[in-house]
Amino acid sequence: MSAKKYDLIFSLGAACLCSSMLRKKNLQIHSYPLDWVFGGDFTSRVDLLVSDFADYINKEDLVFTGKQNEAKNNLCDIYFNKRTNMGFNHDFPVGLPFEEAFPIVKAKYERRINRLIENINRAKDILIVYTVPP
Repeated sequence: MSAKKYDLIFSLGAACLCSSMLRKKNLQIHSYPLDWVFGGDFTSRVDLLVSDFADYINKEDLVFTGKQNEAKNNLCDIYFNKRTNMGFNHDFPVGLPFEEAFPIVKAKYERRINRLIENINRAKDILIVYTVPP
């Protein structure tokens, strides 16, 4: 019996663990919109996917948590999206004012969203992976 082949494998999250494991097994090479964010539950992540990520990253929904991540090579301020209940801890560089960082982060997530939607539309067999962090 041979292993099932998928045209697309992507992560719904939650948090970094899922995408990290897919990359470790060479099953994912692109970043998608839910790979590196924490929070939200399975249902809210599916709702975002179904809505083509409507209202996923609106400036007015983001609140600075007062914290930074602990990454040595990518120290970032953590922003929480009060609409989606998800946190962005890898995107807003420490020391870069929010007004300057936001357009860069928004453009990055728009690319990831568009990439995912395009890949879904081209794929026949899709595997969506979701993990719950310990």
